[in-house]
Parts: sequence; structure tokens; C-alpha cells
Amino acid sequence: MKNIFINGKFFGQPTTGAQRFATEIVLALDSVLSDIAESESCNFVLLVPSGVLGNIPPLKQIRVVELAGFSSHLWEQVRLPLFVRDSFLINLSGSAPMFKRKQIFTIFDAAIFDFPQAYSKMFLAWYRLLFRVQTRFCYGLMTISEYSRDRLSMHLGVGKERFSLVPCGVDHIYRTASDESIFEKYGLHKNGYLLAVGSANPSKNFSALIRAFTGLRNAESIRLVVVGGSNPAVFAEQNVIDNLHIVRTGRVDDLQLKALYTHARGFVFPSLYEGFGIPPLEAMACGCPVVASNLNSILEVCGSAIGYFDPTSISSIQNALERIIDDGSWRERLQVAGRDMVKQYTWEAAANQLLCHLRRTGVICY
Repeated sequence: MKNIFINGKFFGQPTTGAQRFATEIVLALDSVLSDIAESESCNFVLLVPSGVLGNIPPLKQIRVVELAGFSSHLWEQVRLPLFVRDSFLINLSGSAPMFKRKQIFTIFDAAIFDFPQAYSKMFLAWYRLLFRVQTRFCYGLMTISEYSRDRLSMHLGVGKERFSLVPCGVDHIYRTASDESIFEKYGLHKNGYLLAVGSANPSKNFSALIRAFTGLRNAESIRLVVVGGSNPAVFAEQNVIDNLHIVRTGRVDDLQLKALYTHARGFVFPSLYEGFGIPPLEAMACGCPVVASNLNSILEVCGSAIGYFDPTSISSIQNALERIIDDGSWRERLQVAGRDMVKQYTWEAAANQLLCHLRRTGVICY
């Protein structure tokens, strides 16, 4: 029986959008494999670095193998391809062995070309080389939106048909419990704050959001909670204005994030660049009304279920914030529209799209 390997490096990394995508695809794939014939014709094997087995949820159909030796980058570029050899490898988290041909490579967006100021020179050099090599070399490519596909096709000089679309899901949020202890920790009141989620990457545009928030005429009546970590080894430095009404929590776990989504007055997504954008969908799934940047990728994913603003205009951001704070009937309409919109985004559908891609590339047979 043929082995199909999955690069599990992401289980040893902090959870951002890429790791969320990869983890949920693995869980959904494990579920759908129990009902289809592919599980009888091949073995799916998740390969992980040493020390991360405790991070992996129980899997029934996918076997887990720990590969000792090296760590992080060297594990992926040396240990992993030496073990896999000529077998097929699936890469779900935006990185992959540089020179392996028999693999699928997931590229989430073209930010390294469209928004290079957000990254270090070393990061840009490595990923631009990896993208260019793999788009011409590997068996198959996946991305998460039509917008990302179009931008990657343009920058990398390959046809759009090279990319299979595997949109993100959001139903993981439904199986997550809620930990409301975070309200006491930060002195927050339900419905008394706006929420923003993301890394300290300059592309997330939190500095503009903070400037807009501090200039609100009713800023004293509500707080702004900003959730997410930063990675100084990758991202350029970003200044954040100190303000008693602004709370930076750093990273929180999924249970605390669920509580914050559920009880926020509104969710704000001021990003200057996105390939898809999971946080607005998570917020909508929790019944939180959303206002976000009018980017093509967000318009593609969220449609008319949210409010929009120009992320380059402080006044435009302020107008959106004031409306979501003050206009209760508008918030209610967004809540209804949001809950309806997110029904189409499931991880089971994403896993089935991955299987379709494997069939099209001849990795598995019908």
C-alpha cells in the first residue's frame, strides 16, 4: 500500500492562520478518510519533529511518525526529504523542502511580493526563492482564494491553472469551549470593547486602527482589545501607542479567543494585505458583527455580510468604528448576515478539495 506523507512541522509552531489551516485540514482529512475508498488504497502518514507529539489531537486514519534529528528549518529541508525519499509529500503550512518534486505546496498569498516591507530581507530572499523553484518544480500547488491565485500567478509567471483552490473553513470555532476568565484578567466588560486579532506584522495595520480609535469622540466609553503576538525575527518593528483604553493581550488560547469574539461589541479587521482572512469568519461564526478593510480578498470571502472601510484613511476607519459602536440595528443585521455567510466555509469541504487535487494530479486513484 502506498504511503502519502504530510509535513507536520507546523505542530511545533505557534498557531497563526497558516498553522490553523494546516491543523484543521489534517483533522478533517482524518475524518473524511473513514468514509471513502482512498483510505483503503494508500496510507496517510503525518511526519512530525521530535517533541511535538503532545500537540497533536487524536487521529484515527492518519498514522503519526516522529522523526528525530535536526529541528525546525533543517528538519524540513534535510531530515524530512531524506526520510520521504521518492514518496509523495503534502505541505499545508506555507513552507516545503526546496528541491523535492513529488509534493504539493500550499502558498497562502503573495505578500512577499505585494507587501515586502513587512518582512526581513532574509525571510524575503528565502521564500521568494522557494516560491519560484516550487511553482515550476513540484507536482501541484494549492492556495486559499481566487485573489491569492491571481496575484501569485502574476508574480511567479505561471498559469492560474497550476493552482487548486482550497478555501479555509471556520467550523473549528463551534467545537471550541469558551473561557471567560480573560474578562476578569483584563478588567473587560461584555459588549464593552471592540476586538482586533492578528500578529504585529505592519500589514495588519494596527497602528492606524489605534490612531483612529484614540480620535473617536466616544473613545472613553469603550475599550479596544488587540490580540496576537509578534515575531521580531521576521517582522519589521512597529510602534504602538500606549492608551489606558487599549488592551494588548498578546497571544491567547482558543478558549479565551472564543469568549472575546462572543462578547465583543464588534470585530475590526484593518489589514492592508490578506490572502483570505480567517479572523473575520471566526468572529461572524460567534455572532460578532464585523467591519473590515475593503480589500479584494476580504470582499471575495465575506461579501455583503460585513461593513467595510478604507484602511489607508483614518477618517474612514473612525466612521466604521463609530457606526459599529453606536448603531445597534446595523450590528444586528451584520450578525444575521455573518452567521449565514460562514455556513459555506467548512474544513470538511476543504479536505475534500485536497483529495480532489490529489486525484487530479494522479497521486491517488478513484
